[in-house]
Amino acid sequence: MCCFSIVLCLLLSLSNVVATELTIDFDDTGMPDNINTIQSIIDSAINGDTLIFKGLSYGHIYLTINKALNIISDVGTTLSSCPSNSDKPIFTINEGGSGTNITGFTFMSKSEDNIAIFLNNTKNVLIKKNNISGSKIAIDAVNSNYTKIIGNTITNNKDGIIFEKNTTNNEITENNISKNKEHGIIFEGGEESTHNNIKITYNYLNDNEKGSGVYINSNFPNMNISSNMLTNNEKHGVYMGYGANKTDDSIAINNNYIMNNRGFNDFEVQRVNTSDEDRLVLKMGYNFFGTQIRSLISLCAKTSTGLMGTEIKQISNGLYRLSYINSDNKSLIENIIPHYVKVYLNKESTNVYVVNGTGIIDFRESEFKTTGNEVYTYYKYKDAININDGDVPKKSLDISTTANKLNVKNGDLVQYTTTVKNNGDKKVQNINISKMIPNFNINSYNVNIGEFDKKTGLWSIPILKSGEIAILKIDLKTNKASTYKTASTLTGDGFNLKSNELSLKVEDYVKLSSSNKIKKPQIKKNKSTFLISTIKNSGTISSKYLKVKVQLPKGVKLVSVNYKNKFNKNTKTWKIKIPSKNGITLQMKVKGTKKGKNKVVFNVNGKKETKYLEVY
Repeated sequence: MCCFSIVLCLLLSLSNVVATELTIDFDDTGMPDNINTIQSIIDSAINGDTLIFKGLSYGHIYLTINKALNIISDVGTTLSSCPSNSDKPIFTINEGGSGTNITGFTFMSKSEDNIAIFLNNTKNVLIKKNNISGSKIAIDAVNSNYTKIIGNTITNNKDGIIFEKNTTNNEITENNISKNKEHGIIFEGGEESTHNNIKITYNYLNDNEKGSGVYINSNFPNMNISSNMLTNNEKHGVYMGYGANKTDDSIAINNNYIMNNRGFNDFEVQRVNTSDEDRLVLKMGYNFFGTQIRSLISLCAKTSTGLMGTEIKQISNGLYRLSYINSDNKSLIENIIPHYVKVYLNKESTNVYVVNGTGIIDFRESEFKTTGNEVYTYYKYKDAININDGDVPKKSLDISTTANKLNVKNGDLVQYTTTVKNNGDKKVQNINISKMIPNFNINSYNVNIGEFDKKTGLWSIPILKSGEIAILKIDLKTNKASTYKTASTLTGDGFNLKSNELSLKVEDYVKLSSSNKIKKPQIKKNKSTFLISTIKNSGTISSKYLKVKVQLPKGVKLVSVNYKNKFNKNTKTWKIKIPSKNGITLQMKVKGTKKGKNKVVFNVNGKKETKYLEVY
């Protein structure tokens, strides 16, 4: 027995069931379990339900849809046809299945008689982002309207997409319908069938082996074939059979890339079944045929078309823009399908991606000749520009160094910034920068490109692209007074540069601080206390001689001092030097001889401070 799980997620609105989500995730057990299990889930679903396939593959599949369902795989589930039932499509969607969405599958047919998806009298079916191969017909739509076939890859089938009998308002957009054995898209039915208001846009219809990109064998009023690529088909880009005499205004063929199709007379666009005398003129819009010379384009009689060409212009040295333009007024044509174009620099080539009508050609890293360079592309004609010798891409670097301060005190922090800018057209490799800073301790650094070795002081940049700016910031702590001159050196990839020179002046300094106090601000008469001055030097050199004096009132008598050898009794002044990173405390013992509040003035090298001593 096969093992499967069905996960139901009910979305409720006003107590009514809106939609159910069913997950199909069981082991592929082949016939008959696969078909029976999945078909029973489909049969039990109701309109609007979503079936999500989680299993990677299921074989022997032929399913019938008679209700509007969202059938989705988010893992690219492979559905294979049943060899013993090759007449049964993998999916048959009948009228009751109108509104169904088939998205995200890989369809693999085991028989060339098989159809992958069959639409029978449906409306509003969406077939999106599927891969379909190996079928007789990838998608067969009979009497089906408002169908959207979007973003599918349809390759290696007998035929890609077929519309039969009468259809209207169908859209085929952004598909790759290439390398099928016969035709890419077919509108079948002859004069008895009409396919009305059909939109075919932004499809790749290339390399179909025995047929045309678009094959029309029916009436086709209001058909729009625009912005497609139709190349290298064994027959024609677009073929019109029955109903071709209605081509005065019944079909629009605009902004297509049509080249190298190999049908009768190499016609890119062919009409038959109507004599040259009876047929109306087919008026196409602007299309690209690989040349801007009308006589070089193979189109059948009474066909007029506007022409598109390419234009290459220089943006900057080594950088160019390829554009698709209207050959008459040279305006940009944006509505051309994205594709690659091979562009040459002399004999070197690169593939350029074109989107919205333009592509950027980058030859900045290529090898140019000394003179006589040419950038060109080639279709049925050569579109080229000659490069002036002065416009050849060059390598160029600029290096500069700055510091946030150039005059500092010993012990201060300084930030050096070295900047390397690639102001050339080409990348520069294996850059080394040295000698950026004086020999101080590195506190920290920050670099945006490359690596900095704190031990060796070497900054290495493997690659600096054109326009890039590399910045290294280094924070240093100065530790010796002197003048330091530096200029960064840059080498590598043929460069040997020096930056501007910086001159950093580091100076020693004296930094004094002092405080004064009276040890006992209140004393009895004839009792003693101490007047104290503390002086500190946090600088890097010893101070010059300082004068420290304490001015005593009449009611206070000097008793003694410390540092007697530095003290002048007559002037009552100390004369001292304070070593760097050091300090001294001067003390004067005094006695109160008279009651009252006495004013004491401390004078430390000219800086005065008043204190009061109360004697009671």
